[in-house]
Amino acid sequence: MKSILSIIMVAGTAVSMAAPPDAETRSLTRKQAAHLAIERNLDLLVARAGPELAALQVDVSWRPFTPTLTFESGARRVVSEAATDTSADYKANLRWALPTGTVLSASANGIEPVSGSPDPAGAMDLSITQALFKGNLSGAGHPLREATLNLRVERVRFEKAVEDLLLEVERAYWGLAVAQANVITKSRSLDRAQHQYEVTAENIRRGIKPQGDIYFVEGSLVSFREQLLRNRERLQLAQRTLARLLDLPTSTALSTSDPLEGVGLPVPTALVPTETPAHQLVVLEAERRVLKQRFEDNQAASRLDLKATLALPGDADTPWEDVLSAARPDGRIGVLWEVPLTPGADSARRQKAQLEVNRQSARVVASAQKVRITAGDIALRLAGQGERLALAQRQVELAQKALANAKDEFKNGVSTLNEVVRFQERLDGTLIAAQQAIVDLRIRRAELLQAHGALRADLEVRIK
Repeated sequence: MKSILSIIMVAGTAVSMAAPPDAETRSLTRKQAAHLAIERNLDLLVARAGPELAALQVDVSWRPFTPTLTFESGARRVVSEAATDTSADYKANLRWALPTGTVLSASANGIEPVSGSPDPAGAMDLSITQALFKGNLSGAGHPLREATLNLRVERVRFEKAVEDLLLEVERAYWGLAVAQANVITKSRSLDRAQHQYEVTAENIRRGIKPQGDIYFVEGSLVSFREQLLRNRERLQLAQRTLARLLDLPTSTALSTSDPLEGVGLPVPTALVPTETPAHQLVVLEAERRVLKQRFEDNQAASRLDLKATLALPGDADTPWEDVLSAARPDGRIGVLWEVPLTPGADSARRQKAQLEVNRQSARVVASAQKVRITAGDIALRLAGQGERLALAQRQVELAQKALANAKDEFKNGVSTLNEVVRFQERLDGTLIAAQQAIVDLRIRRAELLQAHGALRADLEVRIK
């Protein structure tokens, strides 16, 4: 029996010394842990790139609407029997398309004589085209609106990643808190068992107690040592779990500083479940489907463009003076009409887009129902957990009184040491159950906040 006890004592020492001697020790409140996770968590760092990439895509989507300037020039040589004429020609064009389906264009071209007797030339053309049906605001501006909507989606998706991470940190934090409390409880129980073992051994040595009493007391001591080993292992695993979420070395000896209390904990009320990021993503997807439907309707429409042009030609003698003074303006206004002869494919695309809108609308209703039911279920569990915590704390009070009574009876010779040990073990069990009930209450409360998208506000976390 002594050899087994020695092995357990050595193993207990090994577990307690598993962390390196120079390991960092950090005590955190739940809010400090949450803020540290927001700053350092690697998964969130990856998720943070989503809104940044989407914002850049919005800038990229403006590319078709950027004014462009093109310039072309060349030299021309014409050889004839009479002379050899050399001239330089050039052409510049400025084009600007707008998301409204408007296209502005201005071009200037000319010929400058270099040698010989070529005629100089110069002209300027101005034009404006406005799409009235196909390619108007609903069509031309679709990529820009789609990119802007995608930016909103990525921001909400990042908010959801934050809420999910904070809930995970809450679970890890309170898991560490209860692991700490259990180690303290088991250490205290082990100290009592060790004292009882020493007192019993001394009483046996004096002949006050029979030899057989030592086996029960030593068995209790071995049991408490084994339980302490298990709880220390759980403590180290809880520390590693929280350290991973905070991107800290897993050897960091983390501890919680918030009290393990549950009585008087404020329960969130008057929250709107549909504000949760998960539901907002479904709503934004419905907006995307509507946007897509409008684009398909626009692309299926007939093309009708209104176009106005103004040509300013120049005379051979003074070309650019004529252009700048608009001596001979030539204006034109007209329309361009284009109708598909077989609209079957366009009709199918419109029907497909409409079906997708209807399907996503149903998903929005189902999502709203789901988040409300989920939040209601969590609220029910939270209320039940509060009642179970009150009962667990009452069990602790009764176990403390029963242990005190057993000790008094043992001193008066009415009860046995076995009864005292039994009531001590019962007290340990009720203490651990009450501590776990507090943690369960804390986690249920965090789940309710997360179900309403309000966990960030509770932890005072702001997203930049």
